[in-house]
Amino acid sequence: MEGLRTVRKRAGYSQREVAELVGTSQPNICAYETGDRAMSLKIANKVLGEIGESNVSGAELVVANRLKAYKRARESGDVSGMFNAAKAVAKIAEQNTLTTEGGELVEEVVDDALEYAEKAAGDGWGGGEEDDVCIISSMMTELFRRR
Repeated sequence: MEGLRTVRKRAGYSQREVAELVGTSQPNICAYETGDRAMSLKIANKVLGEIGESNVSGAELVVANRLKAYKRARESGDVSGMFNAAKAVAKIAEQNTLTTEGGELVEEVVDDALEYAEKAAGDGWGGGEEDDVCIISSMMTELFRRR
């Protein structure tokens, strides 16, 4: 699945140029590309429209953005960040048509998040603190609902 950086470079634009076209800052574009900032469907569609890209949908850009955030959170052990990104991926997939590749990636993320949550709950993740149990419980419920 192509992300914003790939699409932007293919169209021949710098981060600064895209930022000016859509009315935001270059650091925001950088953060969208790395997954450090959640990209809305509105911003994704605006970027695609401004740079004349029609081979990728706004939903696919948003999913690619949240997948980066999910992977980073998973690697760092940020459970709340991981589940929030997984939930966002599932929500955008539920509301939009994605390519087969995009749909498969969404399924993988949701499955991974559920597996992680089940293991964490079984291992007494976080020392069994009430907030940790709440996070796991609410995120598992949300992801199962979207599955």
